[in-house]
Amino acid sequence: VDMIRAIRSPGSTLKPFLYAMALDQGLISSHSMLIDKAINISGYKPENFNRTFSGTVSMSEALQRSLNVPAVQVLQFLGPGYFHSKLENAGLRLRMPGDSQPNLSMILGGAGTLKSGKRVLDKKENTVSQTASRISGSKRCLSSIVLKQTQLIYIILWKITRVL
Repeated sequence: VDMIRAIRSPGSTLKPFLYAMALDQGLISSHSMLIDKAINISGYKPENFNRTFSGTVSMSEALQRSLNVPAVQVLQFLGPGYFHSKLENAGLRLRMPGDSQPNLSMILGGAGTLKSGKRVLDKKENTVSQTASRISGSKRCLSSIVLKQTQLIYIILWKITRVL
């Protein structure tokens, strides 16, 4: 097995992007209360890593604790197809198993990406802090990260640093 070129699951690393897109769309705020309990969405029954549930949690807490169920619910409202297309536009090529379409499982690792595939980071583009500064006049971002052509990821990282 060639571990360099193997498809890998991004796992929970997509959650900050999901929450930032939902924030951007006005679906939630950092203080929105989400429900972390057992759910069944057309036979799909996501669980948290520790197999327990926390009840009502804020969006910030759900993100900080990387809770799975609230993330699946937010993705359901945002739309898996929309989320997938925004990530693709930003340069992240997610591979769905077989011929499946983007679905709720992608936020918990149900999609894969190539480690050696097209990079999201590109040293030829602006830094996060420069873009965040243009957006808000603030430099509260990670100044060493350099990102690709679309401003989607710039905005997402800036919003997440404000939430956390």
